[in-house]
Amino acid sequence: MTKQKRGAAVAPKVQEAQQRNEMNRRFKTFIAEQSSPEIAEQLTPFEYELIYYCKTGGVKIVPTSSSSNHFTKEELEDIKRYIIYLLKDKQCTMFHGKPKVSLYDILTLGIPFLQFLKINYEEPDKNTPMLEAVFGPMKVIEKQFQDYIIAFYQVSYTVGAIWSRYERGFCYIYPDKVYTGEHKIRTLAFIASRHNSETRKFKIDGHSREAMRVAWFHFNDPIKHLKYHDLTPAELGIEHPQQDKLLQVYIQKHAIHRINERLDSIRQGGATGSIFLSLEKPETIVIRKNQILIALRYNSVKVGYFVATVEDDALLLRTFLFITSNGTPEGNLLKQLTGLQMLDKKYLAIDKLSSFVAKEVTENTQIREIFDKVGCGELFDEKIYNYCEQEFLSKHTPAVKLPSYITNDATEVPRQEEEKPTDYEVKTETLEKVSLKQRTEQAPCEQ
Repeated sequence: MTKQKRGAAVAPKVQEAQQRNEMNRRFKTFIAEQSSPEIAEQLTPFEYELIYYCKTGGVKIVPTSSSSNHFTKEELEDIKRYIIYLLKDKQCTMFHGKPKVSLYDILTLGIPFLQFLKINYEEPDKNTPMLEAVFGPMKVIEKQFQDYIIAFYQVSYTVGAIWSRYERGFCYIYPDKVYTGEHKIRTLAFIASRHNSETRKFKIDGHSREAMRVAWFHFNDPIKHLKYHDLTPAELGIEHPQQDKLLQVYIQKHAIHRINERLDSIRQGGATGSIFLSLEKPETIVIRKNQILIALRYNSVKVGYFVATVEDDALLLRTFLFITSNGTPEGNLLKQLTGLQMLDKKYLAIDKLSSFVAKEVTENTQIREIFDKVGCGELFDEKIYNYCEQEFLSKHTPAVKLPSYITNDATEVPRQEEEKPTDYEVKTETLEKVSLKQRTEQAPCEQ
């Protein structure tokens, strides 16, 4: 073997030794912080080797083997980044009276150490009494394992929920032990399973429109199945020859696009779970025989309505209206109170959520009073505020001009003329009660 080849063969071993030494240094520092430097010093090199043997190897994402659940390398890296971010963000107390550590450090350092303690307790040595006195008996260690598995599950479920979208599938992630590494020992990993919602084509106004069945993770078997919502005409409050007939619920891509556009301060896809939950006990307003409004709630706050129609044996969510839009009860009240037309609302940017989380609006009592009067006050609630992207909190919005605009003091643009009716023109006695008295036709819904 030449000197060059010998050096190339030795290099990986040197790198492995360096990684092992660095990892053992981290374990020693971690143990010292969670007990004392003296305790960390009393552990033998063999015991540190055993801790190293139990290491998880960081965050591992393992996709299920089903071909329908195929993930690209980029998608798995994206999921991994989400999980690491949330693990590092969550701080926990591992041992009473000791500094808090992140769930990420618990996964990479704490879990291997707890595994070492279990092995040590099962095969006692001279250090066992000291370890039990400092870190607790076996039942305490096993309880910690259970608690952290639950914490890891909460993080992984959250990441799956965040990542899931109708256009790319529903991703269910959960922690489990798998065989990894050269020693073939079972270490903790995050298992990722993806399912796509059922699709169906509908004939709408002579055109074929694809829609996806409204879904979420199946509560009893989320690894293998999605849960779907079926609603009856009786639940929807609509007339139908068969009041107990189950209607499968589908959503058009157009409606999803409108949600992303109007709920712009929420991360894209962030309302996916809310769509499903809002249909568990639907809040409906019947517009006409075959058309209804269904409220969409995000984190229990009403943010708008779906315009839905019955299509044969299905309920189709065709578009989404933000709560201030003309054609919603609140939007019509806002129009009655202020005289604002659809284009006025668009100019002032009060047709999207970002204006209601901007500090210059949330801190303006005059603006808040206007929206409180028309039933939109919850848009300023922390249930919304706390879940919006931080960048929108300090952004400028034309909505700050609302008070002067409605008193005709604004001179930047002329008041908008009445908009033309759309395909979703609302003609219902329920909504006429909150429309302008002088109007002879109900305000249209925006597409």
